[in-house]
Amino acid sequence: MTSQLLTSSSLGEVIGVYNNRNSALEIKQAIESAGLSTQKVSIDDHVTPEAQLEAMGTTSGSEAGFLLGVFYGGMLSILAATAAAYWLDGVAANSTFTRLLIVGISLGSGILGLIFGRRNYDAQPLDQKQKSDPSIPRNFRVVVSGSPDEVSQARSVVRDIEVMGADQ
Repeated sequence: MTSQLLTSSSLGEVIGVYNNRNSALEIKQAIESAGLSTQKVSIDDHVTPEAQLEAMGTTSGSEAGFLLGVFYGGMLSILAATAAAYWLDGVAANSTFTRLLIVGISLGSGILGLIFGRRNYDAQPLDQKQKSDPSIPRNFRVVVSGSPDEVSQARSVVRDIEVMGADQ
């Protein structure tokens, strides 16, 4: 259980930040059992913008452009090879040249897709580059929205739990 104490959020005071949901749930339950109302304690699933951009992976940009280029280029080259074999009465249907043509067109399309995907991605503003993705590493923030006394009480519960966890 890793936490950091933060100060404020638009929803209330952030009491701690944890690497997994179970740790955040344990803290939330401990705060609630200390007397705070369940409506005042929540868990905020927070993703940093850097993590969102890092996790974009194959959803946009050059990686996505390459994969889409290879896919569409491969499909078009297979259709072209099939059509050529039909027009040439099956002469080129199973030749090495046809296979190399399919691979060459697919890779060429992939390279073009990579170039255009990167250009398109770079032209987008930062907020458009951020996406929600379940594989993005998240931080789970425990948020208390209440009076300063309630926030102080929640912070002391977190401190007590962390001190007990460090002793064990």
